[in-house]
Amino acid sequence: IFELTKELSYRNSQRALKVARRIGESPRFAMPMAVSAIYTHFSRILRYGALKEKNRYPDKTEAAAALQGVNPFFWKEYDVAVTNYPVRKAMDAISLLCDYDYKGKGGEVGEATPGDLLTELVIKLLNL
Repeated sequence: IFELTKELSYRNSQRALKVARRIGESPRFAMPMAVSAIYTHFSRILRYGALKEKNRYPDKTEAAAALQGVNPFFWKEYDVAVTNYPVRKAMDAISLLCDYDYKGKGGEVGEATPGDLLTELVIKLLNL
């Protein structure tokens, strides 16, 4: 999942789809867990993006508060992610994740497998 969130941050479509398919084919794959991890990632992007809208160059204390639980080594990834998913797009991504959380728990999916849902979700996130 962390590889997937990294590829989403950089909007690397080809690698993100490859990783999503590989994760979705795993026998231990669970859609709710994947959505939860991606949600956490986008909520951090949203918080950090809101902070950077207020202060273009936040100090380390402010960045640490917005990126709570993220090792400072990965902050550069979030700088890129905020550029690729400004606040409005991050909010749209979270809304989309709520829809796929419902679908992943059995709501109105038709014949789609959890792996299909993850691939579809990734495509939609990349097209925001």
